Amino acid sequence: MLGVQAQKPPPGQWTTPPFDPRFPNQNQTRNCYQNFLGTLQTTTGV
Repeated sequence: MLGVQAQKPPPGQWTTPPFDPRFPNQNQTRNCYQNFLGTLQTTTGV
């Protein structure tokens, strides 16, 4: 079994994982933020 340090990539070389169809909602940050702003605007009247 490899140690934890051997499994980590070198510093500064992080990559994002490819699309996985088992998790279709994994990158919803922009959509959630837009929904939050829309709700905030309708409730505060801004």
